[in-house]
Amino acid sequence: MEDLLDNYEHVEHKVARITELEHRGDFIVHEVMHLLIHTLIVPLDSEDIERLISALDDAIDKIEATAVRMVIFQIEAPTERAAPARPSDPQRRQRVASSDAEPAR
Repeated sequence: MEDLLDNYEHVEHKVARITELEHRGDFIVHEVMHLLIHTLIVPLDSEDIERLISALDDAIDKIEATAVRMVIFQIEAPTERAAPARPSDPQRRQRVASSDAEPAR
């Protein structure tokens, strides 16, 4: 997603790659859940592992859904607010933070 927003070109190819990674993530989630069921002793509480893997899966799903919507709605370029802030660009981070503080119009 970072590459997509930083270099907004070959969008459909990048979105397809994000979708492919999301599917691989789903496979990993299923594998972890399968291993939890079949493993007698785990280093962490099984419920904690389930919550963690579920939260990661949800985040990856939302990244993929956002990328797909950028293609569906034919977004020509991400807004400055959508582009990731780099530690080397404190002015941009400050502009984004101040626009977040402004009331919606």
